[in-house]
Amino acid sequence: VARTVDRRALRTTEYTLRRYRSATLGNPIYQKHPDLKFTRIGELFESNRKPRDKPLQGIRVLDLGAGDGIWSVILAEQGAHVVSVEVSPRQVELARERMAVNNIFWDARVGSAFTLKKDLAPARFDLIFGQGVLHHLTFDLPRVYRDCSDLLEDGGYAIFVEPVIGWPLLRTLREKISWMCPLDSESPDERPLFQAEVM
Repeated sequence: VARTVDRRALRTTEYTLRRYRSATLGNPIYQKHPDLKFTRIGELFESNRKPRDKPLQGIRVLDLGAGDGIWSVILAEQGAHVVSVEVSPRQVELARERMAVNNIFWDARVGSAFTLKKDLAPARFDLIFGQGVLHHLTFDLPRVYRDCSDLLEDGGYAIFVEPVIGWPLLRTLREKISWMCPLDSESPDERPLFQAEVM
């Protein structure tokens, strides 16, 4: 996948950067996801807010399952010190290209969510951020949660946006029609999270 991506797609437009900066400052353009997750991040760190153009100045962020850095570039542009972790070396390569294309830099690493504490300690983070990553890690979610907790600074936050099956009938329906889109088409342990798995 990484080798076939149009490198022009790695440029993050000024509109996109302004859109999420505005959301972090409490003025989302759209009253829905993903703008509202940045509004929530802004609320959590409002007391630390520095200049309006860098509302996350000095905040230490771990972007878990960062892919090609699509969210890392937005967080870093807002002044955060970002460490992005992604299991795919090709995606990390693209994240580094995204940095060069946008002239915005962060620490992009190849790594696994299952070895966070080993790979990152003694680093500490004010925010651990993840977009659609936990449902790929159902093999050992408790370990991922423990490691994330250990890497958070006292008073730090973890924000993950994930597919959740809160209604048992919906889960049954999804299983019944899985022949159309096999449940394990990406990875054997990939599935929407259950309500009890959301902390």
